[in-house]
Amino acid sequence: MLDRLADWHKRTLAQVQQQLGLTTYQMHFFAFAEGIIFGLIIGWLIFYGVMTLQIFDQILTDRGSKYAVSGAPADSVEAAQAFVKQLRKSKKFAKATHHSWAIILQDEAGKRTAIKQDDGESGAGMVILRMLERADCLNHLVIVTRWFGGTKLGGDRFRRIQECVRAYFDKTAY
Repeated sequence: MLDRLADWHKRTLAQVQQQLGLTTYQMHFFAFAEGIIFGLIIGWLIFYGVMTLQIFDQILTDRGSKYAVSGAPADSVEAAQAFVKQLRKSKKFAKATHHSWAIILQDEAGKRTAIKQDDGESGAGMVILRMLERADCLNHLVIVTRWFGGTKLGGDRFRRIQECVRAYFDKTAY
């Protein structure tokens, strides 16, 4: 459904520029307004449950730090960011220290775009991204959430992130 909406968005912008003879500056403003509308539509789809975020809480604990993993199909950066925003609005998840996430987007032409966000957990997004690549998991957002327990985990944090992503794949049969 989002593919059709994104295609409509691109066609509409091209038609508007051609028919109205808008300058580049005007098209940037128009694209910005369209982006806001697109974001509102995605937010509405998430809010009303058309697109749902799967949350698996209390996946593991290590030296006081607690981990959860979440994910959802998403075919745009805006959709991924909307899911992360939705997760952060949850009372429990709003208190988390880090929401690291990654997604590999593939368009209709087969072009892949990898996007990651560490959210203060240095290197975490790359770990998630590499696991998505190995699983050939496309257009699917995976978020690993950590509540810091007071003890730095060093390199062990990467193993914990891998365990969370594996748990997500197991639980969703991806």
